[in-house]
Amino acid sequence: LWTPRDTGKLVKLAGIKPTDIVLVVGAGSGYEAALISRLAETVIALEEGEARVDAMSERFTALGIDQAVAVEGDIAKGLPDQAPFDVIYVCGMVETLPEAWTEQLAEGGRLAVVMQVEENLGRGKLYTRAGDTVSAREGFDAFPPKFSAFDRKKAFVF
Repeated sequence: LWTPRDTGKLVKLAGIKPTDIVLVVGAGSGYEAALISRLAETVIALEEGEARVDAMSERFTALGIDQAVAVEGDIAKGLPDQAPFDVIYVCGMVETLPEAWTEQLAEGGRLAVVMQVEENLGRGKLYTRAGDTVSAREGFDAFPPKFSAFDRKKAFVF
């Protein structure tokens, strides 16, 4: 689980607006999705594993969160059938960024993620789509859990 400090900073960096449709990737318990649901129009919380998704759905219902829905799927692929998204918020640190995520951004859409810069250090980044171009700006240092599925492939070195 992230620290509240890192969660708050990444949410702020994303600049979520009341009209935004947000995809929360690697939503886990649904904590970040629940927070974001108070800021956005609609939140889709994507997680792998049916049991996790069912538990998240039950939490949303118990908390009276109507504008968030939990969906099971491959987090690396995002949700291409439901794209485009105004914001994609990633709940973990990654070493590489899947193209699928940036491809699912709406025009002017933002992708908020912590990119790994050292072994246990990440940096919050905001990627923004403008036409066919995606630009990035750095935000803050962070220490969130890492998604090892997005590690760089090891290359042969002499």
